[in-house]
Amino acid sequence: MLFSLAMVAFGAVTGSAHSQDFDAASVFTTKCATCHGTLAPNKAAMAELDLEQFQEKIATHPKLGGAVEGLSEPQIEAMHSYVQEK
Repeated sequence: MLFSLAMVAFGAVTGSAHSQDFDAASVFTTKCATCHGTLAPNKAAMAELDLEQFQEKIATHPKLGGAVEGLSEPQIEAMHSYVQEK
């Protein structure tokens, strides 16, 4: 049991450290802009969404390119902050 708790704590620490290294601009450019630059709602349109709306769009995003699968909540928040930038 103690080992399981330690592994959960270790995962939480490494997960949060990994999120700090997350480069939302790079992810958007390499994974999202292919569609969201021309075909789908672009960065400016996404910037109009508040965080809750943005999270809902991510949660219901069609699983076409695999770009949004596996994003953590901090990473989704970072993506939202990125699209809010002018």
